Amino acid sequence: MSQAAEGKPAHSQVARYITDAIERCGKTQLQISREIGFEKPNVVTMIKQGKTKLPLDRMGDVARALEVDPYELIDLAMSEYHPVAWKTIRASLSRTDVQRWRPTGSNRSSATS
Repeated sequence: MSQAAEGKPAHSQVARYITDAIERCGKTQLQISREIGFEKPNVVTMIKQGKTKLPLDRMGDVARALEVDPYELIDLAMSEYHPVAWKTIRASLSRTDVQRWRPTGSNRSSATS
């Protein structure tokens, strides 16, 4: 029986990854929301529950706030949200290219693993 059929929300791989990362980093959802720049902290809850997608334009900020590998997060989210487009993009990029990517206004040179 599926999670949805049991009355539990069906979680995406991204939702599970974000939930696990939050538990590992030891920060509150309010702290994480502030670090990412979300106006409303419930956005983190909605991402964890799979009710909303991780905003692609915030992936770098999310990776830093959760102290996860940005490539791993980008790869997981793009594979889930835009699999055909990501397959094409990934074929033309190396891991090094993606790791050099930094969102506008980034202060850190890299996220920790």
